Amino acid sequence: MLRDTDASGIAAFTMGIKQKKIRSKRNYYKQLKRRASTQEIKAGIPLSPEDRITYVYKQDDKYKIIDVTDVSYEIFLNQKWVTILRYDNAHGFHRHLIGSISHPEADVVTPLNISGQSESLLRWAIEDIKVNWWYHRAAYFKRNNLTDS
Repeated sequence: MLRDTDASGIAAFTMGIKQKKIRSKRNYYKQLKRRASTQEIKAGIPLSPEDRITYVYKQDDKYKIIDVTDVSYEIFLNQKWVTILRYDNAHGFHRHLIGSISHPEADVVTPLNISGQSESLLRWAIEDIKVNWWYHRAAYFKRNNLTDS
């Protein structure tokens, strides 16, 4: 046997569930709209005629960087651009160091203990490559027994 207070309590409880469902649907549609309004930006920074930084990030409709897809250091070798170092944020911010020319897929992945917004991670990765690109170039040439011109 339900008392009036119990019935109103149940009614209030079911109303709370309905309101949560409505709110979750609104959030779902907001997320869909947000995903639809993101765009991928690709850009590059030349370091020398044979060295460059390329980066890809996603931004929302308010031009806020929401994801760092890739920041790469590339060298021009044997008439093509070869990536020797890259940062990405696919499963936590980390670095891929490409070991050899013959097996570029066998890279060394190092998780980085760096936190922050996507914009600061992008800026950090670009600055790190700008500061250390010559070292990474020399190490790559040494690992692959190549002579630098």
